[in-house]
Amino acid sequence: MSKQYLAREWVNNYAITGTGIVVAAIVPGATSAALMAIEATMCFHIGRIYRGVDFSMKEAAAIAASVGLAAVAGQIIALEALTLVPWAGWAAKGAIAGGIIKTLGEAIIGYYENKDVRLSPTSTATFKPQTIEIVEIKPPNQVITFVGTTSAGKSSTANALLGYEAFPIGAEHGTTTKVNQKEYIKGYSLRDTPGLMDDPNFNEVVWEAIQDSELVIYVTGGGQLYRQELEIVQRIHSSQIQWDKDSQTIGHRQLALYVNRVDVKQFTMDSQTIQQEANLIRNQVSQWIPSYKVVFGASSPISKGIRQSPRIEALESLINSHINSRK
Repeated sequence: MSKQYLAREWVNNYAITGTGIVVAAIVPGATSAALMAIEATMCFHIGRIYRGVDFSMKEAAAIAASVGLAAVAGQIIALEALTLVPWAGWAAKGAIAGGIIKTLGEAIIGYYENKDVRLSPTSTATFKPQTIEIVEIKPPNQVITFVGTTSAGKSSTANALLGYEAFPIGAEHGTTTKVNQKEYIKGYSLRDTPGLMDDPNFNEVVWEAIQDSELVIYVTGGGQLYRQELEIVQRIHSSQIQWDKDSQTIGHRQLALYVNRVDVKQFTMDSQTIQQEANLIRNQVSQWIPSYKVVFGASSPISKGIRQSPRIEALESLINSHINSRK
């Protein structure tokens, strides 16, 4: 597993536990203090992933003080204000707090990643699709391509749509290591791709898979998107516009967002808070993806250790609408 993947696992765990801590902070000013404590602890554990077991809490505190909180100062002020609103305000804090903690975590990861790049003369940026030259841009094919970070659930989502395990899935990090494609319905195919960002060698392959696809579905693992994910969504959107212009097929290439693993949220959030976070996710991508193309589901839900039937009705409806609009 890459250092970045392990670090994000820590951040995701803190986003769940830290949300509860922040929501419980009912004294004005306590929210900021709770977030500072969470950031310092995250910085410590992530620092050990990147720097080894000799990394100290003192070093972590120094880095945390300079890295994260300034980036979310406005959101923290909003959280403090919600503390003064009984019940409804406290519920809304949960949805916002999870996103703030992820933003802080991403800032810390970015600090260590950038530090590693500066230390290594052979390092390259993780995601640079603009460096890939495709000589001739052709009209898109009838292909629906799933992209996203490793372990977001791309393969399980494609399998759920097909109704059988056509694409390999597993507990191993990065089970999908090449682009795979299977026939779907009405002349369309589903395409599964390796995870972005964790292995630079995959990015060119994935970008070429996106280029000739009629519909690209970005899959995320259940919560608000990281900054780097948002950058990828933006890049896909702007590139699709240019590709359609080059191939004289304006509007043919489409982009959607599928938020997977909503079943997990039901164990940690009430329905109102879940809806508030869904609205925050829609707002995150609203510049590039219209709200009706942001759908939620659970491709491989598990209850009491038993795998349940997929809950992907909204995704199926989105795909069917796209296909029918082309007929």
